[in-house]
Amino acid sequence: RLTPFEQKHGIGPITERIEIDDEINEEMVMRGREIYTMKCEVCHSLNEESVGPSLGNAVEQRSPEFIMNFMLNPGENVLNHPVGLDLLAEHNVQMPYRDVTRDEARDVYEFLRDYYGSE
Repeated sequence: RLTPFEQKHGIGPITERIEIDDEINEEMVMRGREIYTMKCEVCHSLNEESVGPSLGNAVEQRSPEFIMNFMLNPGENVLNHPVGLDLLAEHNVQMPYRDVTRDEARDVYEFLRDYYGSE
């Protein structure tokens, strides 16, 4: 059974709301772009469906904590969270863990946030 926090923000190491500044952190964006290119882009496009869902508007649809928990704990989210189960049914593939650290997940989130804001 999921807690109310897990229902809204995913299952994983992020167990409380994190602080996100209004201003985009350009250093985090640059690191996040590199991590996205190395670890995410093989399955996720920014503008269209691929092996996995498009991530271009993920920040509009999900909380920072949800996005980060999904990167940090994809297996449990795909098999035990309603959104993960829906994505598994839609894409027929389980998201693998890509050895992403908490800091890397935060950088990727900042990259996605910057990308969404520039569309």
